[in-house]
Amino acid sequence: MCRNIRTLFNFDPPVTEEEIRAASLQFVRKISGFTKPSKANELMFMTAVDEVAGISTRLLQSLETNAPPKNREEEAAKAKARAAERFGEPSGHLGIDLTALAKDWPDGLKSFLQNQAENNQYDDGNQGHQRPAFARRGHRHSSPART
Repeated sequence: MCRNIRTLFNFDPPVTEEEIRAASLQFVRKISGFTKPSKANELMFMTAVDEVAGISTRLLQSLETNAPPKNREEEAAKAKARAAERFGEPSGHLGIDLTALAKDWPDGLKSFLQNQAENNQYDDGNQGHQRPAFARRGHRHSSPART
């Protein structure tokens, strides 16, 4: 939930009211445990979002720094580079290269993965993905036939 809360201070262009409100909403969602409150809690939830946004706005307006403002695009590029270094670049379905992992697996599993790769059944983008037989009947939400 809170992954959307970003540093808002000392950026060029400056933070907008929308960004402060979005961060406030994420904060209230996190501490309340609600992504969408019930009707009974909605008024207090939205009041809390408004109050956190107001306090955050006052805080950001009162902070001082000697550092030059950060460029949003440059900071986003740095974050993307850090993520690529930390997690690596995705190399297929779910970003996992199973053939590299398979070197220590039993031969039966290795041959299964090799067969799947040769038949192009699980490549990225689901281009050759084989659906289960019950899902190939042409029904949108079909399930296995019951006997």
